[in-house]
Amino acid sequence: MGSTGRIARRGPSMRQRLNLLIASVVVALCLGRGAAGGAKENATYPIWWSPSLELESLDKIDERLARKFRPKSKKGLPVYKGKPPDVTEAFIYSCVSYDKLRKEGYYARYNRPEQVLLYYYSFCATFEMLRTAKPSRISFVNDVTLSPDIVDYLPAMVNPGVSCDMLCRQYAANELRVPWSSFEVEKFESIDVVGPYLMRVQTRSEIISLEILARADFNEDGLEDLLIRIDAGATEGTWGTTKLYTLTRDTPDGVLWMLDAERHICPAESYTCK
Repeated sequence: MGSTGRIARRGPSMRQRLNLLIASVVVALCLGRGAAGGAKENATYPIWWSPSLELESLDKIDERLARKFRPKSKKGLPVYKGKPPDVTEAFIYSCVSYDKLRKEGYYARYNRPEQVLLYYYSFCATFEMLRTAKPSRISFVNDVTLSPDIVDYLPAMVNPGVSCDMLCRQYAANELRVPWSSFEVEKFESIDVVGPYLMRVQTRSEIISLEILARADFNEDGLEDLLIRIDAGATEGTWGTTKLYTLTRDTPDGVLWMLDAERHICPAESYTCK
């Protein structure tokens, strides 16, 4: 796959439609055999993860979780529990200590340290998702790479909303399969493709980094999904966040949609989408 990585061809020819129909029938026949025949090897998509995760193999996830976030530094990430004057300080060094201290009620005291913790936690969550992931029987995302035209296929929810109202609008767009490029109220000022799995998008108010971290069946429906990390920050001010999103689609040229999208809107007790 090249660095431009277009994910779909528009306007397929009659021969292409016929080939797609034949391929669909073959896949359906393979799946229909069930336990007797099983899916053919060429209809199975193995679990894939980005080299940026520095994970040697799936059986070394525990080792990766225990590795220090900052191997060359003796300093951990400070977190706190309690209220002044009774404040306890502790330090996070890895996913293992992060999980332990989070369960004990420790938290980052300020905005910037919290953003750093969110970034490192995205690795921890990714490894745990890979632990339970399955190979996929069918894929419509296996050839997805990041390129300027990907905004025509990504859901609007990959841009973390900063208001509950915006999140509700993004959620509705996700349900209707409205792509980011059609939804975005601000123009894309720049789209910088760093590689097939990493790119940065800038609008007037935000800089958003998108990275494809893994491909697998994460919800056990047989379809291959994409795990994407979003690092977003305001062009002015201190707001920033890191999010993990699971995307999928069930047609070759379709707009990707977000799985479990309701997890990313404001809680019902604090805001109700109209």
